[in-house]
Amino acid sequence: MGQALAFLCENVGKVVTTEELAYVAKAKEYARRVRELRTEDGYHIATRFTGRPDLNSGQYILQSTERIAESHDRHIKHEVQTSVYKRDKSTCRLCGWDINRWSSDDPRILELHHLEQHQQGGGYVEENLVVLCGKCHDELHAGEHEEFLNKIKHSL
Repeated sequence: MGQALAFLCENVGKVVTTEELAYVAKAKEYARRVRELRTEDGYHIATRFTGRPDLNSGQYILQSTERIAESHDRHIKHEVQTSVYKRDKSTCRLCGWDINRWSSDDPRILELHHLEQHQQGGGYVEENLVVLCGKCHDELHAGEHEEFLNKIKHSL
C-alpha cells in the first residue's frame, strides 16, 4: 500500500489536504496518485468536484476503505500520451488551463480522458483521448459539459 493510500486510510471520513498528502507521499505527483486511487484502484475518494461541493479545492475525503469498483489497468502507452499532450498543447481542451497556471490554491494536474469510455470499448488511441485538467475531468464524469463532449468527439 502506498503512502498516500495508507494516510487516507488512517483518516477515513476526515478531510485530508494536498499539503498533507504531498508531505506524506514525499512526491509532487500526489494529486495524480489520488486520481489513480479513484479511477484505477476503485476507492471512493470525494473531492469538491466529485459530489462534495462543501470541500475546498485541494481537499479529499476517503469515504470508505472498501473499494466501490474493481481495480483495473488503464495504462496508456507513453508514445500515445506524448502525442495527445502535444496535439492538445498540454492544455485542458475544456477550460484552457495549463501547468503554468498551477498554484497551491489551484493544484490541478492535466490528465487524459477517454471520449468513448473504456467500459464501452473505447481504445487507448489518440483519436479517443483528450487532455483535461483534473477539475474539468471530474466535472465531466459528474455529468457536466455534455455539449463539450459531443462537440469534441466530432472534431477529432
